[in-house]
Amino acid sequence: MVSWEWYDDINTKTLFIHCLLRANHAHKKWRGIDVPPGSFITGRKALSTETKLTEQQVRTCLNRLKSTNDITIKTTSKYSLVTVVNWDFYQGRELNQPSDQPCKPPAINQQSTSNQPQTTIKQLNNKEKGSRSRAFVPPTVNEVREYLFEKGVTSFTAESFVNHYGATGWMRGKNKIKNWKLCVGTWISREGGKPSQPYGAGGI
Repeated sequence: MVSWEWYDDINTKTLFIHCLLRANHAHKKWRGIDVPPGSFITGRKALSTETKLTEQQVRTCLNRLKSTNDITIKTTSKYSLVTVVNWDFYQGRELNQPSDQPCKPPAINQQSTSNQPQTTIKQLNNKEKGSRSRAFVPPTVNEVREYLFEKGVTSFTAESFVNHYGATGWMRGKNKIKNWKLCVGTWISREGGKPSQPYGAGGI
């Protein structure tokens, strides 16, 4: 990364790292639009809000990243589809490995003998799923932001939602929250419902 040609450009580096973090890790649909891994739907205003860069700085950085083929952008009047070029490379995948196929995990216990069974990835995943089913896991700001984006909500931010319920210990009144998405619905109603334009409207 430190050898990258835009590394010493603070704004461009910030925006590119943000694109890496915002890009989908699996195929998704957004209002009938296919959004493949390594891509995400956004707009110039949304990127400005999320990165704290001005809209002009966002435009300049995007043009730089496009000029060096670090990203591609498909723009409409309502949104832009940003794609990170060589997305698989940044995930540590081999270039000929399908993007929807997870990269090979390292051995969990490379010193195990034949008399000591290894813990498998499947067992770890099952254990993790079992733990999640028993206890509420607070969402991250990015998870809430993505959910608000899918719902087209701009009347409040993911940060304000997470900060509010984080301060209450994720309690709603006297009850522990079990489904944070239902709480988002309450906030939408309180803030006046969904807007007519999607999040980040206007394209890049």
